[in-house]
Amino acid sequence: MLEAGFDIQPIPTVKNAPTPDFKFDLDGASGIVEVTAKLEHDEQVKLARRIAGGETPDGVERSNFESKNGRADFTASVWHPFGAPDAGKAGDTTQTNAISRICQIKAKETQFADGKPSLLWIDFRDLGKWPGVFHEEQSSPLISGHHGALCSGAIWYAFYGWKGAPVFDDHVGVGYKITPMAHEGRFSAHAAKVSRYSAAILCLEKATILLENPRAPTPLSKTQRGALTLLPWFNIHYSVADWEEGDVDRSCALARSMIEAIRESREGQ
Repeated sequence: MLEAGFDIQPIPTVKNAPTPDFKFDLDGASGIVEVTAKLEHDEQVKLARRIAGGETPDGVERSNFESKNGRADFTASVWHPFGAPDAGKAGDTTQTNAISRICQIKAKETQFADGKPSLLWIDFRDLGKWPGVFHEEQSSPLISGHHGALCSGAIWYAFYGWKGAPVFDDHVGVGYKITPMAHEGRFSAHAAKVSRYSAAILCLEKATILLENPRAPTPLSKTQRGALTLLPWFNIHYSVADWEEGDVDRSCALARSMIEAIRESREGQ
């Protein structure tokens, strides 16, 4: 944010009281930033350690190849950065898991400031075994692929999805699955409580994305919103913002229309 022209100062912690991480100022107007990092799900970290230790858990395959020059050992396994879906739990899929866990980040919302814009900064760059495992296309409502493969964008659904929304889980291209979303998105108009955050800023390997809350108690100003487009790696294509009042709601209405139309088309096949 310093590179975008904001003045940033750390906020001293207060004992036994939740405290936001930083205060920002821009042209005399101030706000706060709460920063968090989304790490790989703990069960996946434990699985990696077991495999590295020589175990072969269910779903892991080991093989080897020998030649005159030596031997090569191979290990194949499936990874789910947000946690593997539970086969015994209805509605639990790779995408619904990701959607739910992104939606729950800092869900208690205790670190904000009344009467000032409050930003939730989420860093995804330490998610998974490889840099860039989580791409900016997850901020779009739907992701299409070869031969009609279709996948719901986990980030978009986590913030703007609605209870009962069809979650498409077909990024492997072996048939499709549609699962109803079990909860409201973070910034959904029908969420049980209005999020106190004015916007979320998502930091990915090669993209910084702004997702604005159209019902925030204290929205971003035009000056603040414009300055955020100067963030390093800012991706305007995948950002959702009230460039003019009502833009976020109009964008979400259009996305919902597309999602519902695609569901009708797929279910009719």
